[in-house]
Amino acid sequence: MTRGRLTPLQYWRLQLRLMLALAVVAVVTCLATIAGGWLGAAPCLFAIPIFLAGLIAGLRRLHDRGKGVVWLAIFTLGPAALAAPARLIERGASAGLMLGALLLALAGLLLTIWAWIEIGFLRGQKGPNRYGPDPRALSSAA
Repeated sequence: MTRGRLTPLQYWRLQLRLMLALAVVAVVTCLATIAGGWLGAAPCLFAIPIFLAGLIAGLRRLHDRGKGVVWLAIFTLGPAALAAPARLIERGASAGLMLGALLLALAGLLLTIWAWIEIGFLRGQKGPNRYGPDPRALSSAA
């Protein structure tokens, strides 16, 4: 399931399906919560496998680029870790501390943009790599 590679087009098609499924889960959860109170929030549990499928798709896309799970961790957790100090600063913080937090938050934004470009748009390695055969070669052979 986590093995193999995805082309950018395959990745975006899968992401579109996952977003639609998540929208359905959100609507069902809202309607169920309105009808049944807080117990109606149970359908939101279906968001967990959708989220995991998105992570696996990102990992398979990184495999196409020749990168492993460490890059997925960097792209997933890095922006939040860099932006966290900006959320912790209180109103009375010094200008230097505010500037440092702002720079860390900006670095988190740049990492997010880089991840988006790396996973969503850059072409994968040509030919087979350690994660499997080239998906473009497989689709052209069919």
